[in-house]
Amino acid sequence: MDNDKTFDDELRELLKMLDFHKNADNDEKDDFVRDISDWFDYNAVYVGGLDTGLYQAINKILDDGVITDEEYDTIVSYIDAYLDTHKRFDYKSYKEGKQRLTCDEIKNIEPYIVGDKDFIGKVVVITGDLERFPVRKEAEIEIRKRGGKTASSISGATNIVVCGDGAGWKKVKQVKQRNEQGQKINLVDEKTFYKMLESNDAVIED
Repeated sequence: MDNDKTFDDELRELLKMLDFHKNADNDEKDDFVRDISDWFDYNAVYVGGLDTGLYQAINKILDDGVITDEEYDTIVSYIDAYLDTHKRFDYKSYKEGKQRLTCDEIKNIEPYIVGDKDFIGKVVVITGDLERFPVRKEAEIEIRKRGGKTASSISGATNIVVCGDGAGWKKVKQVKQRNEQGQKINLVDEKTFYKMLESNDAVIED
């Protein structure tokens, strides 16, 4: 695979395969299911981290080898909605400037396992917009209630970086670079962040 491909590019390839499958003759449909299976094998880690529902929907398809109209609509509507949030980006400039992570780079980031002491003594940086917290300060207050600290920039003290919609990809690449140098920073997506909040009770009252 071209190492400069982003996950958006991969999702567009999946859309093509799904479209070909829907319009194929019955005796050709199995070939496209196999193509989708190969795609999923390569991208499963990121799909699981991005959206559990999408991961389960594709898994279900691969279990029985049949893509129903309902399954097709579920996956296509999810991908369309996801890609629509990125229309404001200039894809060519992002690739040339390496401001967005490639698929290979994403797979080098270990998925975060939610526990019951995620924030205590940790320094957390938030980048991008969070749906549940239009005002970032509110999210920072929730982190501090759970024993964490917040910062606006990544430093040697940073433990967690939360990535919301439109996240600063330079910060994400910073995380990768620092981790390669031996610093341990966990990269957390928006849905995982909410799970962390729900799984960790407040230890400090504001």
